[in-house]
Amino acid sequence: MGIRVPRITITADYGDESYFGELSVISIGYALHQAWTYSVMFDTGTIFEVNPLATAGTQGSITLCYLVSIIVFGLFLLLASALDARFSRILAKRPVVIGGAALTCVGTLLLLAANGGPLEAPVHVVAGVLTGIGSGVLLLLWGTAFARGDSTSIVLNSAIAVSVAYIFYAYVLHQLPFPFGGILSALIPFAEAAILLNLRGRRAEKDPDVLEFRPLPINQARFTFRFGLPVIFLGLALGILRQTSIRDILPGASSGDYPILLIAACCASILLLLTAMTLGREGRWHSLFRSLIPFIAVAVLFVPFVNDLNSPWSTSVLLVGYMAFETLMWVFFSEISQRFRLSPIFVFGLGRGLLAMAGLAGTLMPVFSSAVFQTLPFGEGTFLLVLIIAMMLAFALLPNENDIAAIVTVGPLSDRTRAAATQVAPVAGDPAGSQADAQDAGADAGRDADEARPATAADDATGPQADAGADEESPLATPEELADEALSPAAPSEPSEARLAMLGGGANASAAGAGGPVAPGDEPDRLRQQCEAIANTYLLSKREAEVMYFLARGFKSSYIQEKLYISEGTAKTHIRHIYRKVNVHSQQELMRLVDAVEL
Repeated sequence: MGIRVPRITITADYGDESYFGELSVISIGYALHQAWTYSVMFDTGTIFEVNPLATAGTQGSITLCYLVSIIVFGLFLLLASALDARFSRILAKRPVVIGGAALTCVGTLLLLAANGGPLEAPVHVVAGVLTGIGSGVLLLLWGTAFARGDSTSIVLNSAIAVSVAYIFYAYVLHQLPFPFGGILSALIPFAEAAILLNLRGRRAEKDPDVLEFRPLPINQARFTFRFGLPVIFLGLALGILRQTSIRDILPGASSGDYPILLIAACCASILLLLTAMTLGREGRWHSLFRSLIPFIAVAVLFVPFVNDLNSPWSTSVLLVGYMAFETLMWVFFSEISQRFRLSPIFVFGLGRGLLAMAGLAGTLMPVFSSAVFQTLPFGEGTFLLVLIIAMMLAFALLPNENDIAAIVTVGPLSDRTRAAATQVAPVAGDPAGSQADAQDAGADAGRDADEARPATAADDATGPQADAGADEESPLATPEELADEALSPAAPSEPSEARLAMLGGGANASAAGAGGPVAPGDEPDRLRQQCEAIANTYLLSKREAEVMYFLARGFKSSYIQEKLYISEGTAKTHIRHIYRKVNVHSQQELMRLVDAVEL
């Protein structure tokens, strides 16, 4: 008997529509990865008793393992981005997941092996290489997992991971005596691998016929410049905040400071959630940056005074700024990947690789600031002026949704797809328009009623057999139900015979009516190509493309939510977004549009 985890859904109601976020186990998995980073990269002096690199006249320090690990990590991610398609085929394989965890574990344990001995430097170099490659594999897997969700879920899970990561690091890893904290840190990658393999197995078990649409083609040279340049500037700022806040504040905090710093971590989570909820439908990455960059800029101003601040409440400002900044970058990469169905290997490999290299430069800047900037007019504060200018340039260069859409190449079928859309679109001034409005209003009222009803046991079911026998309703929309959604008198009262055959009609009608899904092998390749043409033309996100495919096959939202492991409200929200982007008003019209696409 498997473990049943309740589904937690966060709803933001904006009156005209609602947005749902699914809180899932990926928030815990990514939090574990962040906690490992805090302990192995930023707190090696306490947890592993590693001596830092000796550098005369510096403020702060770095370790040899950290230096090697970040360089290898960045180069590995950039290589994965360049290989992309080849790397994507092997990344999700079980041996690769376990191998990435094993490399990270061995590299972490090596930090405990030769401290103070003659082989300390070579061992730490090897540890840096292993942790760089292993953590790179795990990060790409987490990026792929996040890119499968919708925008609201990405922000929700990323924000929760901030607080969970700090709690596990500060109250567990940092508190254990040497060498137990290091040993537990080495075991974290295997916990990550277990969660990743569980997600992989659940997708294979629950979604055997969910189509994986190919990533949208994109001009890689233009995207690299438009996306990479602001990431480099943002990486410099992130590295400076990381060196000052994480390296100085967290390891040096006393047990009495932990509750206050925990509040700071929670404030970073709340700040992201409230900003995203306030923005609502406009809450894309560009709007999030516009809202949060001013606060992060204020946090940067505290960098020169961190060593003079005695109050943990003041140092918490830096911690909130860093954690919000780090999470904002993760949301940025996840949003671009899922919104435009870009390869997460390409986006996260390029983005995190550049971020790592630029972040390393930003980390070294405070370390050597006293030697480099002492002859300049503003002394050590000069790098702050450079930092503020870099952040302003980064925000000015940051691409918005329209900029990325202009780089995406939708393919040769887009013109014919749009031509097909004009054939099925309702005519302006048609009396059917009023009928459609009335039906939409009724549907909204029914949806509001459904969302207001108390949660049931079926809502919390997570296994494919959870609702077996409890609901006799067919997951396949009947011809009568589809006819009820017709937008014009010219619409057919029921699907065509060919469409009924696609949906399991004819000889398979009884099986479909009994709740049996259509076998993947029965789906003609033509339907897949038609759906992909529509998804590419209207730039549907990864999840929206999957939902549209089930709608085109005639399935209802209750069946879609089970197949994609999402809540009913989230499924209906995706359906509304699909109808809005494709400019249709019902499932019947969407099916007619798919049928009209000429390949």
